[in-house]
Amino acid sequence: MKGSFTTVTGGGGGAVTNAGVFAVQEDGAALTAQQAIQTATEAINTKLVTGTVIGDVNSILAVGLLHANSPTTVAAIVKVFNAGDIAATSMGASTAITITGTGALTKVCVILTTGTITSAENGDLIFFTTDPTISENTADLTVVKAKQISSIISLTGTDFTTDFATAQVNCQKVDEPFTALTHVLWHAKGATAYTDEVIDVLVTYRRDS
Repeated sequence: MKGSFTTVTGGGGGAVTNAGVFAVQEDGAALTAQQAIQTATEAINTKLVTGTVIGDVNSILAVGLLHANSPTTVAAIVKVFNAGDIAATSMGASTAITITGTGALTKVCVILTTGTITSAENGDLIFFTTDPTISENTADLTVVKAKQISSIISLTGTDFTTDFATAQVNCQKVDEPFTALTHVLWHAKGATAYTDEVIDVLVTYRRDS
C-alpha cells in the first residue's frame, strides 16, 4: 500500500515537509484478506479463460454469473387431446405437465395426428401454474382460472407441416418466462370441430432456478 506524508509541525525545529511516497507493509488480518481476494480472482480468471467455470459452484457464485446459457431440457410429451370432441373454438381438458423452478420455455412442438381435420388449424397452448380442472370441450374460463394462466402461445395452422399423410407438426422457438408450471391445454381457434384427432405437445425449456 502506498501513502504520502506532507507536513508535520512540532518540536523546536518548526515544520517538516516531505512530499515523498512511502510503502506501508500490510500484515495480520488485512494481509490475509487481501491475499484471499487475489487468489480467488486469479482462479476465476483462469477458469473463465479456459472455459471451465461452468460447473464450479464457488466460482459461479463469486462472479455472479447468470444462467442465460444453462442447458435446455425437454419435458415429457404431453397428450392434450385424445380423440374426443372439441367444438371449433373450445378447449381440451387441462393436462398435467411438470416443469419446476423458474426459467423460460424455449420451444414448443405441437403434433397433430390427423383424422377428420386433414389440415391443422389455429390454436393456443395455455400453460397454468396450478390445476385449473378444465374439462374437455369447455368454451369459457372463469376469472379464477384465468388468473392461474402463466403463458399463452398462439400457433398458426399454416405453420404446420403438410408433408406427412397422418401427422402434421408445428415447432416454434419461443421465449416465455415461467414459474413452476403444472398444467397445459389446447384451445382450438379454427373453423372445424375436433372429433377423432390426437394432439401431442413437446416442450423445451431452460431452468434458471
